Amino acid sequence: MSTVTTLTKMVLRCPYCGEISYYDISIFAFSRSRSLKFKCECGTTIALLGTKDRKKFWLQLECSYCLGRHVFYYNRKHLWETEILPLICDETGLDIAYIGEKNLIKQAVESGDKSLVEIAENLGFGDYFVNPEVMYGVLDYLNILAEEGKLFCRCGNYNIEIEIFPDRLDLKCGCCSCSGVIMAQDEWDLEKVCSLSEIQLTDMGFKSREGKKTKPRSRFKK
Repeated sequence: MSTVTTLTKMVLRCPYCGEISYYDISIFAFSRSRSLKFKCECGTTIALLGTKDRKKFWLQLECSYCLGRHVFYYNRKHLWETEILPLICDETGLDIAYIGEKNLIKQAVESGDKSLVEIAENLGFGDYFVNPEVMYGVLDYLNILAEEGKLFCRCGNYNIEIEIFPDRLDLKCGCCSCSGVIMAQDEWDLEKVCSLSEIQLTDMGFKSREGKKTKPRSRFKK
């Protein structure tokens, strides 16, 4: 006798604070026109899931990569009978969320988490930079600071937007007007960034704290 699954899990990354959270989705949670709201612990609404007939569903998701909004359409079988369902950002081609069995989506998150360097390489930025090795080194180091919670805005936002140019990175807070520029043209720029143990955006650029840090590995040489 076959069984019918009525409960699945979804994993989402908050576009505001960067925190990863897991949510239960039950087929019995829906009334005829009710939608489910998924919030991060920081209070940000990350996703909405709704249906009219419990057969066809729509999922609206705030993307932590392109910072846009995506809408996906699924049937009941997709959501409750698929072992793992990746949700893909159509701007970057990266997996931004997963729905499915808990162990499988945990494995997918651990193996699919992308660094800033990997994202830049996936988007074909290699020939775009003035000095690719320096740029990848700066991106790699900013990724380390972000993972340690040492790249943030004075307003409390830890999910800093990074706009990439051939010779520099523009850091911006999506919650206030704070921003800063980090140059990435030569070895001196890389050494300067790698001497920082913390970067805080302010309305007059950024405040930094120096400390003994290790230069990113040379694996980014072309």
